[in-house]
Amino acid sequence: MNLKNDDKMLYRTIQHSAIASRMKKEQLSEEMRVLYVALTRAKDKLILTLADKTPQTTLEKIAKEINRMGRADSFTLRNMKGFGEWLLMAIMQNQNSTPLWDYVDIKNETGFKTSNKIDVFIGTIPVTEKLETKEFKFDTPVNEEMVEKLLQNFQNKVPCVASDTLPIKVSVSEISHKSVEKTTLQRPSFMLGDGLTAAEKGTALHGFLQYADLAKARLNLEQEINRLVDQQFLPLSVVTQLDKLKVSRFLQSSLCQKMLDSENLYREYEFITQVSASMIDDNQDDETTVFVQGIADCVMVNGRQITLVDYKTDKGKTEQDFINTYKTQLSLYKQAISARLQMPVIKCIIYSLDLEKEIEITGI
Repeated sequence: MNLKNDDKMLYRTIQHSAIASRMKKEQLSEEMRVLYVALTRAKDKLILTLADKTPQTTLEKIAKEINRMGRADSFTLRNMKGFGEWLLMAIMQNQNSTPLWDYVDIKNETGFKTSNKIDVFIGTIPVTEKLETKEFKFDTPVNEEMVEKLLQNFQNKVPCVASDTLPIKVSVSEISHKSVEKTTLQRPSFMLGDGLTAAEKGTALHGFLQYADLAKARLNLEQEINRLVDQQFLPLSVVTQLDKLKVSRFLQSSLCQKMLDSENLYREYEFITQVSASMIDDNQDDETTVFVQGIADCVMVNGRQITLVDYKTDKGKTEQDFINTYKTQLSLYKQAISARLQMPVIKCIIYSLDLEKEIEITGI
């Protein structure tokens, strides 16, 4: 909120400024995401038109910023006017953008970062005097043949109309089950005392495995749980519903020991990748792609090799049930994380907390 001081002058509080800054950052992040999605929809060629009343000033500002920082930092991006300047910041770091640098007679001192093929054209639209408006009379006879042809064209279906129904981004779980899951609203905290659903208990278990110090939890589970509550990693209402027996048995498993012994261990590893739209909808072609977002429970890196682990809390399933249900999901994890870390994934494992055992997924 804004407050008045003794001189009756309004000023912003620190809280107001912090919230405003956070909201602006989130808004810009969403605008960048939408822009990225729009740009990457192009199949063969992308044509961009940027209008600017003072191109000399704009290009000079961006060129100097590139020479100063060598990249686009967050402060600079937050203070740009819009999409146009964001795009120019990226384009002017391409080796084919020399017309823009020549336009402002500035040399790129930090080197070009990309080499994608782009064609840059700078043009000026002449300002003309406003013409006198005259009444237009249409006295040309109607071309019935042309009208009929136009009507037929209007009725034609767009070749890619099927892709219009595709979501821009989906989760891995949606693909693994080949259906869009309904959003389950989280119950308010005052209802948690009545007990958690199976899904909420599973979330609690995942939360513990994400934040817990596994070595300390092995020695004293209760003490580690109290630490997570004290440091607000997990709420007490959720922790009280943890299946401590299942957690304890996992901590004593050979898989937990492998996690502790791994050279690098990533828990709740987020990723985003592109896959064929046919994995979402059987009616889609293989050329159309969609973005897929997911989180791998555990990524173990040893040397230059990766082992993926996904915890499952499903009850009443056999080993084969787990394989049939989650094979596609682990395949996507393998594809995305291998590409991101530039290392081969040599093993994909499901750990069933219900069966208390590792299930290796092969043939993916």
